[in-house]
Amino acid sequence: WLAADPLPFAFQIPQQTVCSFPAAPAGEVWLNVDYPEWQATLYCSCFPVTPATWTQAVADSRRLVERQLSAVVQAEEQDYEDEERQVYGTLFRLEGETTTPIQFLLTDRSTRFFRGALHYACRPAADSLAPVTRYVEQDVVALMQSFHWQKQP
Repeated sequence: WLAADPLPFAFQIPQQTVCSFPAAPAGEVWLNVDYPEWQATLYCSCFPVTPATWTQAVADSRRLVERQLSAVVQAEEQDYEDEERQVYGTLFRLEGETTTPIQFLLTDRSTRFFRGALHYACRPAADSLAPVTRYVEQDVVALMQSFHWQKQP
């Protein structure tokens, strides 16, 4: 589990990953989940939202996905809901020559927003990276399913 007192969230991560917390603006948490053997990083950020800024945060996340669409052959979207934990989100799967084939967002729909994107530090070669992408996708799904908010902001 990745959980610490100052973090506003917790979730399961694989043991072979290395986590780091880059400097972030006040009130935000930035988290990098590195897969060293594959030159891949899951870049995550968590920040507060209001009912007025929530819609913009969702739109910004979708725009980041859309930036990759010129290199993408196919894009899939899968919604996620856990009423009990108040976690709602979307998983984006991008197939094609993209360095960010997996992106996702999680939110409580009112005050908190968490976004993540898998990024390869190499030239995208979808066929060669497909096994790694499938493996990391399973980790991202497990992250989303185990995700919960630690405390109210």
